[in-house]
Parts: sequence; structure tokens; C-alpha cells
Amino acid sequence: MTAPRSSPSNSENSKAARFRCCLDAILVDIGNTLVHEAPPNTPTHALQARLLPNVLQDLEWFRETLPIAAVTNTSVMTESDVRRALKGTGLNRLLDFIITSADVGVAKPDPLPLLVAIDRLTTADTRRILYIGDLPTDAAAAEAAGMPFAPAQPGLRQTVTQWHDVVHRSGHASDDR
Repeated sequence: MTAPRSSPSNSENSKAARFRCCLDAILVDIGNTLVHEAPPNTPTHALQARLLPNVLQDLEWFRETLPIAAVTNTSVMTESDVRRALKGTGLNRLLDFIITSADVGVAKPDPLPLLVAIDRLTTADTRRILYIGDLPTDAAAAEAAGMPFAPAQPGLRQTVTQWHDVVHRSGHASDDR
């Protein structure tokens, strides 16, 4: 179950309305989407999460109206391990939950990690949950789960805005609520 949203101001409400037409939630990868990815084989005790530019501001902006959760591949880290690694970044308070491949037993591109996340959200329509990631395995997992995907770019707000604009230009917005 996701945390309840605070009451947004009128200004935030009008901004959020732009995305509520076609989104009920946002799922994000972590490495190279929220934080700089650590080099391969970095011991978990040596991980130091370094935020990408504007990540906190953008997540706070979306969090006013949309649940946000993370789905990430890691061979050994569970949700609590990832939260420990993110401690001090401000991300833990903005992510409703984190699903790791270690928690579910398979890694993306298998859609199971995304399907587990979808199950934990209050909406059942996968077409209204956007997954943002940086790798082809993220895109393949989203496609296999039947959900839209946006490649991570500098700035999550920019990523979602560009995805939203493309969806509306193509006429594929899912307004059937």
C-alpha cells in the first residue's frame, strides 16, 4: 500500500493535472536514473550513493500527486540494503517502496520485478504506470510487463514531460478511468 499524498497547492495541482490524465504512478530504476551507478563489483559496504542532478526536486514535484517506487537489479541487495545505501540522500522518504531483483529472485529484463511493484500499487492498469530506466533491459522488462517506458535523461521531470508530450501527440493517452 502506498503512502497517502499530501494536499497539493493550487499551483502544484494544475501542474500535476497535466500528468494525471495518463499516469497513476511512476516506477524508476536507481542506478544512472536516480544516482550515479557504482563500478561493477563494488562491495556493498563501500557503496556511496551520489544523486544525479535535480533528482530530489523532480521526485518531490511528482510525489505531490503520484506514488513513486523503485525497481532495480542487484544480485545481493534487498530493499533494506538499498535503503541503507541511499541513507542521507533524501530518496528514502520519496520512494514508497523498492523492489530488487534479489528480493524477487530474477533480474530485468524478466518482467517479474515490475509485476511485483505493480501489484503493490493501488492501481491495476499497467498502461498508467510509467517505468523510467537507463538500459535496454529496463525497456524490455517494461514492454514484457505491458507498461510504458521512458529512457532516463538528465532531469526526471524532463523525461516524464517528453514522454507525456509524445503520448499526447500520438493520441495514445489512457484516459479511460
